Amino acid sequence: MNYWAVGATFGGIEDKSEEFVKNGYWRYVDDKSQYTEEVAQIKIDDILVIKSSFTRGEKNSITVTRLKYIGIVVGKDVANPYYFKVNWLKDVPKKDFDNISHRKIIEPLRHNVMFDYVQLILFGTEYQLQMQNYINLLQHKPQIILQGPPGTGKTRLAKLIAEEMTKKQTEGEYKIVQFHPAYSYEDFVRGIVAQTNENGQISYEVQNKILGEFAQKALQNLADSKKKPIEVTKEANLNRVFEEFKDYVIDEIVEKGKFELDKTTIYITSIDEESFLYTGNSWKNTLRMKFKDLLLMLSTEITQRNQIKEMNNIAGLAKQHASYYLRMLSKFREFQATENIPQKTFPSNKDKPVTRQNFILIIDEINRANLPAVLGELIYALEYRNENVTSIYELDGNREINLPDNLYIIGTMNTADRSVGHIDYAIRRRFAFVDILPDESVITFEKAKTLFIQLKSIFEKHTVADFNQNEVMLGHSYFIVADETQLYMRLQYEIKPILKEYLKDGILLASAEKLINELTI
Repeated sequence: MNYWAVGATFGGIEDKSEEFVKNGYWRYVDDKSQYTEEVAQIKIDDILVIKSSFTRGEKNSITVTRLKYIGIVVGKDVANPYYFKVNWLKDVPKKDFDNISHRKIIEPLRHNVMFDYVQLILFGTEYQLQMQNYINLLQHKPQIILQGPPGTGKTRLAKLIAEEMTKKQTEGEYKIVQFHPAYSYEDFVRGIVAQTNENGQISYEVQNKILGEFAQKALQNLADSKKKPIEVTKEANLNRVFEEFKDYVIDEIVEKGKFELDKTTIYITSIDEESFLYTGNSWKNTLRMKFKDLLLMLSTEITQRNQIKEMNNIAGLAKQHASYYLRMLSKFREFQATENIPQKTFPSNKDKPVTRQNFILIIDEINRANLPAVLGELIYALEYRNENVTSIYELDGNREINLPDNLYIIGTMNTADRSVGHIDYAIRRRFAFVDILPDESVITFEKAKTLFIQLKSIFEKHTVADFNQNEVMLGHSYFIVADETQLYMRLQYEIKPILKEYLKDGILLASAEKLINELTI
């Protein structure tokens, strides 16, 4: 679900907000050369907030945004991509917000006081309390699984929790991945990747994947949050100068065809996203000199070859080719001195330390993969946060992986799908499970509510004894529609097909078949 601040007055014409609300739609009617990307991103279930912005006062004027109406997108017009069907809330109290500017015809509604007000209107105090319960649970057990039948909004809820914990994007970030039966440890944690250099030569190296990379980012934030501001600033300055040094190397390669590490044999031929690529006159291969290894050496002020050989957390090749790395360090320091770039820039007393952030990984359909195989040794790390575990793959001279306690995992699981992987007890006890069940109260269209009640009766009377009806009953999202046409399409092409699959799979008794065929609006 995304939130959009949208206009109702276009190009100086009259305000159309009352028309939009009365007729249940919103349309983009301005010059279609503008904002087309934003309009294309609007999806069903997104929230639209009709607003207007103006300036109040002559001296020391302030920008004011007035919230007029709130609605949820329930349909899109295939023939007209600028037209959306919307369920508008009729009794939203209009409210002004100072120093918030939303002057565009359409733009994302960011996390601010107006966003918080919209949340309160939509979900009320009960929503805020429930959301806090989920956050409290995650802080108690940093990995949870939202489980329930299809259509109960598990993935949407996972995103809402993640957004709440990372709001304003100053308190962390979240990402989502969907599991499938072929998913492996090498896809999720760490694995070997083939790299092709500019000469067409193939090399193989170990890389962190989704979880390994995300955990490393969370771990870095946790480490930075414990540092003094002066240390963080020093590292930031080093990174800035190093970026300028990379540009300097590229410029010389373009001009001379190479960047020499010495006058005769060894030179940089190009760079990629992570490394300088280097070779020698008599070499058959091109090797990679990783930026992060060089930065680690620079941050610890390495000046001698034996110091490199004694370092931890650098690639084995860096230790083997310590002399070449040492030459590159000298080139960097020469560049820094020649360009008159200060080696250290200290922060003022007003600088704030890095704050601890939340990193949330959403794993959609978590039980579709073979979890013991996908997680490997990290099954232990889920329970013992901040402790190193040993990976089967060595990365930069180190096999250790750490899941820090600022990394949270939210999984979603379809309880009606018995054809996918089973979660064994060793993994199950490391997660907290939350039931997300069908909710009749969120269905607003009366005929949709009647159909929901009919379906609920079928499940109550005709579910096979091996199944709990709450685990297989279709969720409320199938019934959130704007009109009869949408409900008919849902019934014929979504609801009935899945009910017939339930009959084939033995979830529903054969006695339900006649009732399913007779379902109508």
